[in-house]
Formats: sequence, structure tokens, C-alpha cells
Amino acid sequence: MSYRLAPSLAVLRQQLVDRFGIPKSAVGWIGDAAHRARPSQHNPDPDGTVDAIDIPHIPQAGLDMAVLTTELIASGDPRLQLIIWDRRIWSRARATEGWRRYSGANPHTVHAHVETTDA
Repeated sequence: MSYRLAPSLAVLRQQLVDRFGIPKSAVGWIGDAAHRARPSQHNPDPDGTVDAIDIPHIPQAGLDMAVLTTELIASGDPRLQLIIWDRRIWSRARATEGWRRYSGANPHTVHAHVETTDA
């Protein structure tokens, strides 16, 4: 089976490449062995779509995750489902609560995890 990135995330990735001059490969998407061992949006759906990306925090290039995650949430895009950044988590399902504390094994301080629907 071939895998593909959700169309909305493919567009976002290309916008990041164009705006910040980062290589496309800097934006992670397909799960590694650790991701494949557990449920993860980095793993392909039954239709082969991957619904998550990891965007690197590169403030010296202008790619600041504190700014970008705020912009993504403020956009109100209904495809956006979840963001993890700097020990905090935001989800559409609990959007009225804003950012909450995140205590997962990876604190997400060098990249932001962004999930979307594959619509």
C-alpha cells in the first residue's frame, strides 16, 4: 500500500517550505517503528492517509512554533484537530479550554505536532 499525507497537511508543509526556506524533509510525517507500535496519527489510516506532521521549531529562520501554533488555532480551520507544543496540548474537541498541560513522554519542545482530518 502506498501512503500519502493528508491534503491539508501537504499544503501546510509546502507553505512552510516556501515561506521559511526549510527542506521538505524537515517536516516529519510518517511514523517510525515506535509510532507503528502504538496508535498514532503518524501511522497511515486504512485508506493510506497520514493525518499528522511534526513541524520543527527553528526560530532563527523565523519558524517559531509559539507564533505558528497561535496562527493555526486563530485560523479557525475546522480540519485542525490537535496541536502539541512545548508541554501543552490544544484540541478542537476541548477548544473552549484553550491550551492544557501535556505530560507525554516527548515534551514537544523542538517541534510541534499538528493533527488534522484528511478532508
